[in-house]
Order: sequence, then C-alpha cells, then structure tokens
Amino acid sequence: MDEKAFTIALSFLLVFNSMLVLGVSRASDQDTILSEDNGAYFEVEILDYPDEVELGEEFEIEYYIENTGDLPGEQEVSVHVEAEVAGQEVWSESESEEVILLPGDEKRDVHTVDTSEVEEEYSGGIFEVEVDVNILFETEDDYDEATITIIMPGLVPGFMFILLMIGLALAVIIYQKKKR
Repeated sequence: MDEKAFTIALSFLLVFNSMLVLGVSRASDQDTILSEDNGAYFEVEILDYPDEVELGEEFEIEYYIENTGDLPGEQEVSVHVEAEVAGQEVWSESESEEVILLPGDEKRDVHTVDTSEVEEEYSGGIFEVEVDVNILFETEDDYDEATITIIMPGLVPGFMFILLMIGLALAVIIYQKKKR
C-alpha cells in the first residue's frame, strides 16, 4: 500500500475513534499518536433503579456524571426511556440538559419516570403483561443503560391463574370420563 494512502486511511480511522493524530505526514515509526484528547470527558453511570414497577406508578433512577478529563467542559446529558410490547413501541420519552463540570467534578441527580403515560398509550387487555422498559443515559463521551419491568395488570387480577385452574379441572374430568 502506498504511504500517502495508508496515512490518509490511518488518519481517518483515528479521527473517528476520537484520537488525536499529531504530525503525520508519512507512515513511519516517528509519528506521534495521542490516545486520549486531554480535554473534558464526561462519564455517566446509573446508580440505582427499581427492578419492577406497577403500571401507573412513578419511579426514580439515580445517576452520576463525572468529568474525568483535564479541562472544564459543557456537554448535553440525555435520557431516553422507551417501552415496547410485542415489538411495538407503546411509549417513549427523551429529555436532555446541558451540564457544566470542572475537571474531577461530579453531579449526582435523580430522573423521575411516570408510567401513567404508558397506561394512557397502552390498552392492556385481559391478561397481565410484563413490559421491559429500556433506559439510556448518555453524554457525548459515554453511556449507561438499564432495563426495568413494568407489570401491566389485566382486567381481572389473577386471570391467568383462574384459566389454568379451570383447564386443569376440565382435564381431570375428561380423564375420569375416558377412564370409565
């Protein structure tokens, strides 16, 4: 491969991997590659959230953002929440805010999700349904995600159990009649 083409390809790949390339004019052992740009770097982590919630309840997600870089910075922090039933999105919400942090500074906060909006969008039916809700917190540099289950009760609580008991009773009756 020609040195210029290799240099262009290498530069292109390094730029897309958020690496800073210094002084590359030819591909050689003398090129200097800086693996981290020593600016602001915002890490995000979801700290606490419930595993399950009932439909119509509010729940809180505690999260943490830290500037682990060497410079102060301002970044947009976004949260995306979406619920799907049988592959169809039944509800989603997104919010974002600008956060300014000095090097080493951190911010802890709580995001509240109200599942009553899911209730308005979803017409449940007879059966109890469990829906996984995907939550994504992201900065320009990092992301963290979690999954919470929303339990959507059917019209009749315990309906599935009642159906199973009726089915079992019918199976025993049919078995007894065939046995005679």
